[in-house]
Amino acid sequence: MPLIFLFIVLLILAAAFGFISFGVTAALVPILIVIFVIGLLFSLIHLIWHGIGLIILFIIALVIYDWLKKR
Repeated sequence: MPLIFLFIVLLILAAAFGFISFGVTAALVPILIVIFVIGLLFSLIHLIWHGIGLIILFIIALVIYDWLKKR
């Protein structure tokens, strides 16, 4: 009988801690979403920056090719 009582008490404690953990997670979700969005923004800026660099390099390569072709 005492083991069943202990099991029920531990089950209630586990449920309480699970509920607290869920509450903390629910509170942190907006912060995590903001961090994720900032990371996506920086990633997008990074990709755009490198895209511009590649386009400039391609244009320079075309100019050099055209210049060599005309000579």
